[in-house]
Amino acid sequence: MPFCLPSLRNLLNSKTQANQRKPTHPDSTTIELRVASHSSPKQWNFAKMSLETTSDDNIISQRLLEEVLGEHDAQSWIEVEWYLQRWPRKVYSTRFSISSTYDPPFDTVLGRRDISNYGIRKMKHAG
Repeated sequence: MPFCLPSLRNLLNSKTQANQRKPTHPDSTTIELRVASHSSPKQWNFAKMSLETTSDDNIISQRLLEEVLGEHDAQSWIEVEWYLQRWPRKVYSTRFSISSTYDPPFDTVLGRRDISNYGIRKMKHAG
């Protein structure tokens, strides 16, 4: 089960706010992300990411997709570009399944397979 994170109602609007927002769990951190498939200029947005070490599933909330990223056409998965706030030069492109509920208690969850593939051991050290 993913670690619970604050609701998207508290999603960040500026880098200043992002720097003030502390992860609620040692294995969560602030990331910046954008939808990878758009051909128009892409805007980076803030979200929280947590690690899921008991499953390979990467999950993104429907609410984050629609209200923050402006993506309304995704069906069951979406390709997202993201980076850890402290490592802005290392951009990852990851396929995320879309949550089955509209507003789950997390923004994004990274599964153990991609945690291993990307060499991310503990988010408290990464972000």
